[in-house]
Amino acid sequence: MASHGEGAASSRNDSMLIGITVANRAKASAIGPQAGNAITEVTYDQYTNKIRAKQHVKVLGRMYLVGIECDCMAEKKPR
Repeated sequence: MASHGEGAASSRNDSMLIGITVANRAKASAIGPQAGNAITEVTYDQYTNKIRAKQHVKVLGRMYLVGIECDCMAEKKPR
């Protein structure tokens, strides 16, 4: 996904995809072309902080929010 920062003359082509799917059986990938999944794509560079994909799912009549989050800055934080 080509994009560029504000005022930048050149663009970057690095991006990240994360996906989540809820099913009664394991799936090979949550990023495939199937119904019921949530996919997020974001430009990936030194300023990328957090990325999140989330989905509301009804299970046995109750609504649940499920998600996945990637903290790209986790290794740069002081411990």
